[in-house]
Amino acid sequence: MYDDGTYMREFIYRGNAGETVNFQLESADFDAYLLLFSEANEILVQDDDSRGGTDSLISFELPYSGVYYLVVNTVFAAQEGRYTLTVEPTGTNPDDGEGP
Repeated sequence: MYDDGTYMREFIYRGNAGETVNFQLESADFDAYLLLFSEANEILVQDDDSRGGTDSLISFELPYSGVYYLVVNTVFAAQEGRYTLTVEPTGTNPDDGEGP
């Protein structure tokens, strides 16, 4: 639990520099909030409602190869319930310097 009274759960994602990943958080039970942290514990990106309604969507190009921390959170204190977290790597950036 964070100091603001919101519940959280952390997941580890191992990714590669230049990889674009979609992280989706859906819940009918609470207002979803999603955060992606670096290895240095810095917030890289966060989202509240980009998936529509009260669901979260982060589409992000990873800046380095290594470990990332994905945090499932709620907008309001003491909210809890079931959720679905989907992680979908979509490939590398087309401007990654590879190819002709």
